[in-house]
Amino acid sequence: HIVCRNATLTGFSFATSLSTHFITDPTGEKATALSKWAAANTELLSLKRQTILEARLSKLHPKLLNVAQLNQKKGNEAIVDEKIWLRGHVEQLDVRGVRVYVGCNGCGQKTDVDKGQEFICDNKYCKGKKRMACARMTLPFMFTDGTSTIKLSAFTDDAQKILDITAEHLYAMSYQDRENFFSEATQLMVKKE
Repeated sequence: HIVCRNATLTGFSFATSLSTHFITDPTGEKATALSKWAAANTELLSLKRQTILEARLSKLHPKLLNVAQLNQKKGNEAIVDEKIWLRGHVEQLDVRGVRVYVGCNGCGQKTDVDKGQEFICDNKYCKGKKRMACARMTLPFMFTDGTSTIKLSAFTDDAQKILDITAEHLYAMSYQDRENFFSEATQLMVKKE
């Protein structure tokens, strides 16, 4: 397991676990087979490198796609941390799918700890850090831009902007008040482009 990240100095900084070491000129059957495969698939490897580079650069300069283009992407084309922008509006809220829960204020993972209590979060994102249990929410909705429609989910920060209400406020509401709020929100939903 090797982790590589840009360093402030020239070059890269490496972190490893277990007994990792680098062999610059490996020998043996597996190394030979890999070298032959790489030589026969240079175009594929070049394309994969380009795709990964574009995904990493998308954090700085997100791509603007339309929903039809996004729908055409296949699962194997998805890159971790790829960032894109869509321009359009919320067409319909899925109020039955809204989830309000107590979760980690760092990663959002659901927790059994009471709201307002500190705890150690063991999620891989938080890595054992001390966190606070707070109200969180997910909001499924249909999004359109005129080319197509797609079902998306907004998490706490974005869901609060879409609904114009905090997760804390929704969490404190009774079931009936929450139902009334969603009924009104659905009727008054303004197209946000």
